[in-house]
Amino acid sequence: MISLARCGEEDAGKVEELERLIFKPSEQYTMSFIAWLCRSCSRFSFIAYDDGRPVGYIISCVDAPGQGHVVAVGLLREYRGRGLGRQLMCASMCSLSNVERLVLEVRVSNEVAQSLYRSLGFHVADQLKSYYSDGEDAYYMVMEDEARRRALKACGCGEEGGLEGLGKGKDGGKEGSRVGSKEGRSWWRRGAREERGGEDEWEGEGDEGEGGVGRNI
Repeated sequence: MISLARCGEEDAGKVEELERLIFKPSEQYTMSFIAWLCRSCSRFSFIAYDDGRPVGYIISCVDAPGQGHVVAVGLLREYRGRGLGRQLMCASMCSLSNVERLVLEVRVSNEVAQSLYRSLGFHVADQLKSYYSDGEDAYYMVMEDEARRRALKACGCGEEGGLEGLGKGKDGGKEGSRVGSKEGRSWWRRGAREERGGEDEWEGEGDEGEGGVGRNI
């Protein structure tokens, strides 16, 4: 039976294991960064379980006044196409019910994920050149307030952020997706510096660190 539970710092090991199973080594976040995300974003992040086994996750944060940011989404391959990606998105959006807009990044090649995000009300606002560590561009997708309100109702959480009656539907999806808007990149860099004791570098990664930081299914 599928269930969702909030993701806190104590769940960082579960997220790390899912990262290892879902993403290529070059796309995986470091354990220290995962722990920082789980600690900083626990109010808006969830893990999906199948009879107690972690099978997917979503990490979202508030990275600017009134703005929620879907940082990362991942599902094990055998659980894709069952509507679980939509359930995770709905859970996170319900918890972010007080923001005015939502943003995320997704590979330009990941058309299945883009279809899910468009069905929820996101639209492409920009194309980020060579955003990922392998040189692929990302679409910067935005959900404005009116679309966000419609999505909250469709997800069954209304305006108060309740998680009852979360919407279901086909979601398909490739591996997962990552975060980092133009505005959000500085936020991640600040978090990185704090996590690393003031250092402004990631371990052997590119200029934006962690493959550009934005990754979503």
